[in-house]
Amino acid sequence: MPTAIKLQLSSVVDSYLKELGNSDPKRLLEYSVNLHGAWNNILDSFGVRDDDVVLDVGTGLGLIPFDIASKTTAKVVGCDISAEYITHSKHILEKMEDAKLLLDKTRLSFEVADITSLPYSSNFFSKIIVREVFSYLADPYQAAQELSRVSKLGADILVEDIDDSLYITHPLPSPAFETLFDIVKTLQNDKGGDRTVGRKLSTYLSSVGFSIVDVEVITESSHLSSEQMWGEKEFIARQLIALKPQALERGIVTVSEFDSAFNTWLLEEIHSGFRMNGRILVRAKKVVDNLQQP
Repeated sequence: MPTAIKLQLSSVVDSYLKELGNSDPKRLLEYSVNLHGAWNNILDSFGVRDDDVVLDVGTGLGLIPFDIASKTTAKVVGCDISAEYITHSKHILEKMEDAKLLLDKTRLSFEVADITSLPYSSNFFSKIIVREVFSYLADPYQAAQELSRVSKLGADILVEDIDDSLYITHPLPSPAFETLFDIVKTLQNDKGGDRTVGRKLSTYLSSVGFSIVDVEVITESSHLSSEQMWGEKEFIARQLIALKPQALERGIVTVSEFDSAFNTWLLEEIHSGFRMNGRILVRAKKVVDNLQQP
């Protein structure tokens, strides 16, 4: 587990992971913990001060707000479109409070909110973080406009997201898995999602009054054991089963085509292997207040 989390949050996170059992929220939290390792230096360099008002969009289970609230007394709002994830965040918040890991628990809150229609006043936040949200959006420009609206002039923003060209594995995915993944990508594209959005983030932000400070690729590499690969496979299998009706209704695949690819992939022998996820991180500052709204 990353050092910054291990020093202040690991006991609470580990305890909550055990309570979740074998569930999708548990997989998300495990994924978030691994991803957060690459964010330790990023958050430190972001320079959150005690007088900042911070918004974390797409907070998931709240690791970024918890990290900030364990180090500063800044006001931090974590929001997510998923009510389920916000519920889990609040449960973890209670455990953080019990363990006295937060410098000021009254300065941290979690809320359900949609990035394309944020329920916050204009010119309110001095710092904004958006992690892996834009790849799911049908209207990224509207989201960028909302981020500009709720941020103060001079506000700092971090936006990070995926770009599939930066995903590397060994062994390579099987043809059966590639077929299934193509179905997922098609469904995501139908909803307006974009799995190559990372390379476009700076364009979206600059179009609404943000000055681009820096763009970089952050990576998370690991060697996964066969046990870890199996747990991940179970998680992916449940997601694919849930998406099957949509794929059939959309006419992307037939029943026999889906079942053949799914069963072939499910029965494939599981091996340990290497994985690298690369993501694009954009640092920007609001320099033009061109979206004044009440």
